[in-house]
Formats: sequence, C-alpha cells, structure tokens
Amino acid sequence: MGVVLTGLVAAGCTVATLGDADPGPLAVTEGSGEWCLPDFETAGDVVHGSEVLYNESDAVLQITDVSLVDARNLEIKGSYQGPLRNLLVGTLLGWPSAERLQKRGFEPVGRIDPNSQANLVVLLRSGDDADSADISGVRIEYEADGETFWVTTGYSVIWRKRC
Repeated sequence: MGVVLTGLVAAGCTVATLGDADPGPLAVTEGSGEWCLPDFETAGDVVHGSEVLYNESDAVLQITDVSLVDARNLEIKGSYQGPLRNLLVGTLLGWPSAERLQKRGFEPVGRIDPNSQANLVVLLRSGDDADSADISGVRIEYEADGETFWVTTGYSVIWRKRC
C-alpha cells in the first residue's frame, strides 16, 4: 500500500484562518512541512491528511468545494472528512479502499456539526514531473446560515522523490 510519513501532529499546530478577509466560523490548522517520498511516481495517487476543520459556531456548516492553491504537478481527485479519533496526518502513497475509509468513519466532505471538528483528507493525483510536487494550501468553500464563506489554509506541502 505504501509508507505513511508524518511531519506535524495536531499538538504542534495552531488554529488560524489565513488569507481571507472574513473566513466565517470555520477555522483550520496552520503549519507547513516537507515530506520525502522516495516512491513518488508520476500519474500516481497520494493521500494527504493535514487539515483539522473547526466549526466554531452554533450553526451547521456545509462544505461546498475543496480545491488546491498554487498546485504544481498535483490535482485533487477527491476530499473526505472523518472523526478526529481516526486522525490522518501525513502522506500515504496509494489510496485506501472505500470500505477501509468507511470503517474509519470517513465520508465525502459535507456537513460539519456546530461546535465540532473534522479531519480533512484529500486524494491527489500526481502529474508528469517525476521529481517533485507541491501545494501552497487548500481552499475550503462552505455555507453557514445562508451565507457563503471560504478559508484558505496556510499549510503548504512539498513532495520530493529525491531526498
């Protein structure tokens, strides 16, 4: 399946909303890291878990879109949320089956209940550059109480094939 390489854990992160004038009631994990993936391949799948989403309101939040910011050699193929008890932090080559995700409590992004948290995990597909790939953050668009907001994480990640 691959090797899980972790960089930062939740205890080493701070909660912040970055780059937005009014990000609304959704806060995200802040941080940065670099993962070395010696088995990184072109046209391969990579799972990346780093973001913890914090609904700091009494309203239900509905995530409507998750996209990559300044992605190079990566495209987003899917985004999932799960409970913090199954926190996925780091990078995994390949992608767990739908059954494994469901067993761990992950489902496609959507609703975040009031005053709760969720672990955001994205499925990425690498492009044609076999040496490296990177993103400067993840943009999360969502609705709360009939208004649309978005927040961009400050979590940038670089993957290198040669370390």
